[in-house]
Amino acid sequence: MMDIEKIIKELDELNRRIKRYVEKRQEITGTLNALKNTKEEIIKELKENFNIDSVEELDREIERIEKEIARKKIMIEESLREIDNELNRKNQ
Repeated sequence: MMDIEKIIKELDELNRRIKRYVEKRQEITGTLNALKNTKEEIIKELKENFNIDSVEELDREIERIEKEIARKKIMIEESLREIDNELNRKNQ
């Protein structure tokens, strides 16, 4: 009789674990679906607002803009040096 009770107890514990696993799996699946939908929404927004079709294209555009910013920063620094030099010449 004790063996049957022990088996029933073990089965109950296994059922509880299975239930927790199923709940966790559903939670993870819901999160994955939400992330997929969010990604699709972001790509749609990028297409509508910036004519960008993919995350990779967005990365390339960001890289291009960063290079352009760096180039313009150098140009501004050179212009400021020229202005400083000109002011120094006038003050001498």
